[in-house]
Amino acid sequence: MFSKNRHFNPYNLCNPCAFPPIQAQAEPRSAFRAANAATTQSVGPADLTQIAYPNKVFDLNNEYDPITSTFTPKQDGIYLIIASLSFNPNVPSNYSLRMFIDINRETAAAADNDFFGEEVTVTSNLLNVSTITQLSRNDNVQILAQATVDGITVPDQIFMHFEAVRFPFLI
Repeated sequence: MFSKNRHFNPYNLCNPCAFPPIQAQAEPRSAFRAANAATTQSVGPADLTQIAYPNKVFDLNNEYDPITSTFTPKQDGIYLIIASLSFNPNVPSNYSLRMFIDINRETAAAADNDFFGEEVTVTSNLLNVSTITQLSRNDNVQILAQATVDGITVPDQIFMHFEAVRFPFLI
């Protein structure tokens, strides 16, 4: 095959002067994931219950405390926060399940799942909540839940997890 442009060289497209290398970030990366693989918790209508995620899967900057299930970022930034839980009522009935992302004891995001039907046959209900929000250094992020009936969380690291990641750009 003959090219009309004899001087075209596709390898010149990768000229380092045209595309300078991306500099490494000076700030540490911030991301964690925790799960609950074995601990059940009572959740009901009385009060909001802080949900436990005692199994640390990874924590890039040592910002998650599995004992208190609290994420405390070490740097300001925009974060994606996601949490989920699995709930099983003590007695099959109609109910609502609510889940909250709490930052410094203030609700930042909420999710609600109403479970209705004459014959409730599903053994557990899954609920997720997420938000993209600005966090400051030393904010405390926790996950809370409440149900209109008494029940328990169903531990499973696939269904019960809490994670956050900081987006890699400056505010």
